[in-house]
Amino acid sequence: MIKTTHQALDQASNRVRGIWLETRIEGETGAEGEGLASWLVRIATIAMAHGDRLESGKYRHAGIKFTFLPMSVQKGDKFSQGFLLQSVERVR
Repeated sequence: MIKTTHQALDQASNRVRGIWLETRIEGETGAEGEGLASWLVRIATIAMAHGDRLESGKYRHAGIKFTFLPMSVQKGDKFSQGFLLQSVERVR
């Protein structure tokens, strides 16, 4: 499970909008595509699974560098482990 911070979403909208437009999933009619927040979670999940893990602990994938923090989410009596996407930056 990956959750995003408002900061990461803001950074994505300012720093990697072009990558989003090129790699988002298009809607069936072509009128709408995958929104920025949904895309960011999808691409971050791919980065963790298949991206390059850098010495800094960040992940690099599709021209983007991702910073994750481990987190726990409580649902009733159970805890789920996941990651919080803290920041996003474009790799030049």
